Amino acid sequence: MVIENLFLIIVAVSNLILGGLVYFNNRKSLVNRVFGIWAFSLTLWSINSFLFYVFGNSPSASLLLGRLLYATAVIIVVTLLYFTEIFPDSINLKRRYTAIIFAPATLLFIFTIASDLIIEDIAISVFDNKAIFGPLFILYALFIIIYVALSVFILIRKYQYVQNNNIKIHIHLMLIGIATSGFFGITATILLPMFNVFNVDKFGPVSTVFMVGFMAYAIAKYNVMNIKVIATKFLGILLSFVLFINLIFSKTASEFLINIIIFFAGTIISYLLVKSASAEINIRKKLENLTSKLQIANEDLRKLDETKTEFMSLASHQLRTPLTSIKGYSSMIKSGDFGKISSEQKEPLDIIFMSTENMNNLIDDFLNASRIEKKRGFDYNFVVDNPINLIKEIIDNLSIQIKNKGLKFVYENKINKEVKIKFDNRTLLQAISNLIQNAIKYTNNGSITVKISRTNNHLEFSVKDSGIGMTSDDLKMLFKRFFRSDSVKIDHPEGTGLGLYLAERIILDHGGKIWAESKGIGKGSSFFITLPVVKE
Repeated sequence: MVIENLFLIIVAVSNLILGGLVYFNNRKSLVNRVFGIWAFSLTLWSINSFLFYVFGNSPSASLLLGRLLYATAVIIVVTLLYFTEIFPDSINLKRRYTAIIFAPATLLFIFTIASDLIIEDIAISVFDNKAIFGPLFILYALFIIIYVALSVFILIRKYQYVQNNNIKIHIHLMLIGIATSGFFGITATILLPMFNVFNVDKFGPVSTVFMVGFMAYAIAKYNVMNIKVIATKFLGILLSFVLFINLIFSKTASEFLINIIIFFAGTIISYLLVKSASAEINIRKKLENLTSKLQIANEDLRKLDETKTEFMSLASHQLRTPLTSIKGYSSMIKSGDFGKISSEQKEPLDIIFMSTENMNNLIDDFLNASRIEKKRGFDYNFVVDNPINLIKEIIDNLSIQIKNKGLKFVYENKINKEVKIKFDNRTLLQAISNLIQNAIKYTNNGSITVKISRTNNHLEFSVKDSGIGMTSDDLKMLFKRFFRSDSVKIDHPEGTGLGLYLAERIILDHGGKIWAESKGIGKGSSFFITLPVVKE
């Protein structure tokens, strides 16, 4: 008997704590407020049950407590039904529908507490008090069963139609709690007592702790309340309560002194644990908030980058058409298709033609970069051949530029015609030409050395110059899109920062590697490309 009554008190306190934690976490939420009221009604049920069996010795007191015990159950099931209707989005029900839910419950509550139609009398005994049911108790039993069944049915319907998997999990937890506690509660307090079996009726209030626990967990998760903090607070408050009860029932002064020390120590430890858990969660929330902001910023940057890529592609296509006309007509004028031109006219025409050619190359770079950004890449036509003729073609095309700058040029070929690689002629020519053109552009005096050799199963191509060189920071960013070193922007403002970016993509698509080396500003630069040799 003592153990059963102790369980009733512990369950009452547990339900009160859980309901209070959910309620005070977000009092603006209708779901939280209704849950708090519902948990409080369960607490009253457990307390009424305790008082009914412990203090119901007089006929009048036992009758009042017995009727309160069964009336409280009406509040529990009607609040439960209302809760299942509004969960999870705190829906405000129409007044008519709310009245349909609460009107029958109100009448039944009045009949239960103020008449003998439900509870006619209480049979007092040394071992237990037993309710003597009135003529309408069968209607009371049907009401309780129907309201609990409707609550389960509503949650099942919501479980079937809701799309969010997280909410499905929360509803599933509620269904487990309500079905379990509802079955044991109705069986222990209504069905078995109807057959004059009262020895397990205390199990009804005790079983509610499972229902409250499952539902509190579901609400906490749905409202982004941290379960760790909720559990820590719950256990801390429950521990303090148990220690306080132990303190009250101290039998001697020394026992009281020991218990009061234990009580304060347990309360302080509980407080520190709750504070520690809350601090940890606050830090985690801040990190999650920062992560969320960073994700949003990254998404904005991605969209901006896509917009820039689209603009770059569109602008490049629009520029190509007039440049094609300018280049075509300037070539025809140079060729004398519109009449003989003088030597004075030839020089500006050559400038127009070369500028148009440079602009076309620039547009090609933009279009290629745009294609890479769109994951389309280059259109390759790979062949297996010896690359010597390709290198010679590049050197011949750039020989005039080298001569005009007065640079010493050294070409070292250490491979034979039997060495073959798999390559696309057009794009590999573009990549290697870019390296040699950069060496010419950024070397004002000194030399340029182009070397081809074989190392193991790779062909190595290198371009070394005695030009302006690069810093270690430049080397890290060299192959990034639109990167240009600060040391070249003043003397050479016309660059785009796309040449090496495209060259790297081309070499990687060929299965090779590309990198650069430099000992610093004014100490020249070296670029290397390795490509796999095709085995015969």
